[in-house]
Amino acid sequence: KPDGVMVVNSGYRKLSARVNVDYTVRKWLKIGVNSSFGWTRKLVENGAWYQFITRPPLSMLYDENGDYTAEINSKGDKNPLYCALHDQRETVSNNYRLNAFADITLAKGLVWRMNASYYNRVSEAGLFRDQYYPGGGSTASLTSSTRENTLLENILNWKVPVPGKKHSLSLTAVQSVDMTLSKSLGYASENLPADKG
Repeated sequence: KPDGVMVVNSGYRKLSARVNVDYTVRKWLKIGVNSSFGWTRKLVENGAWYQFITRPPLSMLYDENGDYTAEINSKGDKNPLYCALHDQRETVSNNYRLNAFADITLAKGLVWRMNASYYNRVSEAGLFRDQYYPGGGSTASLTSSTRENTLLENILNWKVPVPGKKHSLSLTAVQSVDMTLSKSLGYASENLPADKG
């Protein structure tokens, strides 16, 4: 769980798992399954960090009560910490991958592999700025996206017998079907009548 570039409204969490299993059923048959899962949650800074590194080092970040000020000087430069405090950007995603195969030895040096894989990724990204955000707030947006991929393969590999040990020859034939489906849906709203403030 590492922190982001700025402490305010930033962070990162990740969870992942992987399983790999191979099993030789017969001398001529080997099967296997590979599977993985991942989940991430990101709280992303609102982009004001570049302002943070370019602001004068003696800027007034806090008021007399110890709260962040909206402006850090008489020129009206915005306080990047104040902006980040009133801006939330969160992205949550998960992905799943499954691959299964079977190797069938048809003859000496001739192997037929059947391979099937499936991949799914779902992601949701949200943005919210409350009524105190400098330059206009009370806005929100939400985007959801899904991507699916299915792959089916037949692979035939033949190690051609070649006299002597200095040379080798392999021939491979591949037939595959690759299908991908992507969907995305988004919403946005402005001038919300009520927000977290």
